[in-house]
Amino acid sequence: MNNKYTQLFEPKTNLDRIKNKDDPSTQLIQDFAHLENSLLDQAQIGVEDYLQFLDNNVIPFTIDVSSPRYIGHMTSRLPNFIPEIAKMITRMNQNVVKVETSNILTKLERQVLYTFHKLFFDLHSSCYPSNIHDEASVYGTITSSGSIANMTAMLYARNRKLIELGITKSELKKKGFHKCLQLLGFKEAVIVGTRLMHYSFKKSANILGIGEDGILHVDTDDNNRMCVEDLKSKLETCKKENVFVISLIGIAGATETGAIDPLLSLREISNSYGIHFHVDAAWGGGFIFSDKYKHKLSGIHSSDSITFCAHKLLYSAQGASMCLFRNMNDADCYSTTASYQSQPGSLDLGQFSLEGSRAANSLLIHALLRIVGKEGYSYLIEKSMQNTEHLKNTIRSEVSFQLLKSCDLNIVNFRYIPSRLQNTLLSETDNAEINKINEKIQERLFNLNGCFVSKTSLTEHNISKEPITVFRVVISNPLTTTEDIDSVITAILNAANVFDQESKSNNVNHFVEESAV
Repeated sequence: MNNKYTQLFEPKTNLDRIKNKDDPSTQLIQDFAHLENSLLDQAQIGVEDYLQFLDNNVIPFTIDVSSPRYIGHMTSRLPNFIPEIAKMITRMNQNVVKVETSNILTKLERQVLYTFHKLFFDLHSSCYPSNIHDEASVYGTITSSGSIANMTAMLYARNRKLIELGITKSELKKKGFHKCLQLLGFKEAVIVGTRLMHYSFKKSANILGIGEDGILHVDTDDNNRMCVEDLKSKLETCKKENVFVISLIGIAGATETGAIDPLLSLREISNSYGIHFHVDAAWGGGFIFSDKYKHKLSGIHSSDSITFCAHKLLYSAQGASMCLFRNMNDADCYSTTASYQSQPGSLDLGQFSLEGSRAANSLLIHALLRIVGKEGYSYLIEKSMQNTEHLKNTIRSEVSFQLLKSCDLNIVNFRYIPSRLQNTLLSETDNAEINKINEKIQERLFNLNGCFVSKTSLTEHNISKEPITVFRVVISNPLTTTEDIDSVITAILNAANVFDQESKSNNVNHFVEESAV
């Protein structure tokens, strides 16, 4: 029998399920003639005709991310009440850029931010104002994505440090970042983190004007966590060469591997060098709700800023993320105001958001906290970890699979190795062939339209000098069972058997040769 929290994810009606064609040719890349010209060149139609168009020509070709066997990405099943809340948000059409276009929803959003601020930073109650809606206290900002949250954090970190070093906000606005760096004697600026950082930090580097060369990569250990000794070495070099460090990035749930950096150690090191410490907990932050597993986030409470996505492990609809600031009183360092809105000293949320007009998606998070709550998320996280352990045990028991070490959370990486290459010392040519086989298996799974795992490339020096292709499984759907997991594993093995047989039939180098054509 399903737990009451799992039942929240059961569809209310059959219409709640996305329809998929049985035809295995329903693939991501197809010829869709109706999408190849300007919409203004097409005849106008009525609402009912348009809905019929969607039913016939769009919905059947979407991805059934709610399927319990779709375990390849971070997009999962929605609670059955979320579509109704989302519909309500659209109907109200409130704009939380300012109080005049949102009223109570401004305070509701601040309540959500206050709740997560207390949850993550765990400050004493005396640190908070007696009135949580005191205009001087800014707990963070709701964003439409984790990428925007990370960009916000980098802007906040940069400005905060420059002002601390003596640059005024007006100077920074007038002269710009690079001139201010020169005034302070710095020759360049960097963002510091491992290669497993989310690609939004590359976007941040480009927006801040430091370019991707301005990302300083720190080595990782055998478990894909940041190497503390290499971090110290690189920060020491930055200090000697007058390089301005915008922020040190700690990952709490890497997108590809689920790995968590040693956050407590990173906090100590960032303190010793006087640099901003940001934690990207877009994925792993959800584990804060579980008393059993929240220790995995040890150290996150001491960070300067945090990114968290409610549309991941809180199962909100897309577009519900946040950037939180430990210091509630210095967000003015990056704020922007206007004469007609976002007035300084007001509750207008637009002054602290990189986005302008914005829907009241914080209502989705508000609903989830009230309906699912800490108890519900604790149950869902623990169920997810039980399923993850089942998957890892299944992989370990199958001789054709190689499980990678880092499994801090509910993301698992592994690869298939054909029988003729098992129990042997693999050459770079062997690994290249294995890469191609795993890519083909993953493509075949997608085209079968019944189950799905994603793939990625990881640098594993204990396996190969070159990046290896691995399967990436994300166990988050509350409706996924161990039987579903077993079915996906069986599908992988069945797909692999096709290529293994080809290999045995004197097609050993088929995939390597194919990739070279």
